Amino acid sequence: MKIPLTRLSNRGQDDQFLFQLNDKLKKFDIELCLQSTYPDIFNFIIIESGGVEGLFKQQIIENVKPPYHIILTNRNNSLAAGLEISTYLFQNNIEHTILIDEDFDKLATKIKDIILIKTAVRRLKNTNLGVIGQPSDWLIASQVSYFQIKQKFGINMIDISLDETISIYDNDKDIIYPKYMPIYQIKNPFKKEVLNDAIKVYSALKKIIKKYNLNGLTIRCFDFLNLKKATACLALAILNEEGYCCSCEGDIPSLLTMVLIKTLLNKPSFQANPSYLDYKNNRLVLAHCTIALNMCKTYKFDTHFESDMSIGIKGELTPGLINICKLSSDLKELNVVVGYLHNNLSKPCFCRTQIEVSLYEWTLDQFINAHMANHVLISYDNHQHLLKEFFKEFK
Repeated sequence: MKIPLTRLSNRGQDDQFLFQLNDKLKKFDIELCLQSTYPDIFNFIIIESGGVEGLFKQQIIENVKPPYHIILTNRNNSLAAGLEISTYLFQNNIEHTILIDEDFDKLATKIKDIILIKTAVRRLKNTNLGVIGQPSDWLIASQVSYFQIKQKFGINMIDISLDETISIYDNDKDIIYPKYMPIYQIKNPFKKEVLNDAIKVYSALKKIIKKYNLNGLTIRCFDFLNLKKATACLALAILNEEGYCCSCEGDIPSLLTMVLIKTLLNKPSFQANPSYLDYKNNRLVLAHCTIALNMCKTYKFDTHFESDMSIGIKGELTPGLINICKLSSDLKELNVVVGYLHNNLSKPCFCRTQIEVSLYEWTLDQFINAHMANHVLISYDNHQHLLKEFFKEFK
């Protein structure tokens, strides 16, 4: 990826610095260069010497739209000039970032993060998300304005009737099967028609995705289960593995959180219920009956927890660092807390996939008082800073 760069100097260009920086950027498949065919969404400027403050006003401020990402070299009076420029930009409320670090690996990572965030913002626009059957009745704190979603993120929300999905399910003569048919079963034997019905839900949702050109969806799955005696748990697990963002229960804030995580990090996330608080160890249990299959080291089939019908996913996850995230229904805040996934559980009183996690920065009371509602989203690794910086782009 060739990223456009402007070089400012009044005493010769610092080619050695740029060579060392680009050498570190190679591992991210990034090169800062004068000639770039990449879309002009980045404004990186390297200050290679002192005395270029006037040049910055003439060449950059008068011709290039902010925000500016200003790289300083820590030599040749670059720092002094950069601080003068930064102060001028601050005084005039012009958005900018100063990038300086004598450790080239750290500097390259800062630049990579900016590029990652800016490209994710661009990709998010004109995302299409389907809402099948409206949010479930119990999601009383999770109502979201479609207009605000479009205004803030550029995402299109598309209402789709549950009746249309049921009609496709009932009359499907050309079933779409997943590329890799899941075969693991925990309750033996599942009747063949139980698995077939779960795959038919996948096929119906896949056809809805194709018809409406969706990048993801949420479905009022309990109503579908009551009517057709088949869960969407397996269908959503497979679709999330395939790269579509799919939440259950018609939970739109959860779906949007999934989309933010996927767009920025290219990672799936696990929509889960907070199910149990262990105050003694500052741990909580998170559980649900569907999870992206590629988040699991192994998985098996069980019945759906609340109904004891059809198929739910009993996933086993690898211990490690996680983010616990949730976008507020008013779209004003993205809560992100870092935790550690310790164990997989098999308690009879929770949904089938169960994980026990601890929180690094919060107490359990802080978690409760963050008001993240019925569901939270779990993704692997510590990306708290990146997610928060990404969300700032929409304020």
